[in-house]
Amino acid sequence: MTTYDHRDRYEYKEWPDLFSDGIVRMIEGFVSRIAGVFREKAEWIAAKKRERDTIRALACLPENIRHDIGWPDLYERQHRKNGK
Repeated sequence: MTTYDHRDRYEYKEWPDLFSDGIVRMIEGFVSRIAGVFREKAEWIAAKKRERDTIRALACLPENIRHDIGWPDLYERQHRKNGK
């Protein structure tokens, strides 16, 4: 008596099945790469928005408080140092 192994079903596929499996894998890879690009861009946009909001909040502070925390001089030096 033989037992059925789920790996056996892949040995008997015909070429249309193999072709369609390849197409599906190709499309899945393409879609995942596109999703990765969108995810990276969304993270970059969110970081820029947080930076812009922080700059606006600090710009609204009184002059003496901004001077005490080193704004904007310290910020500009850090940006030049990091190359951003």
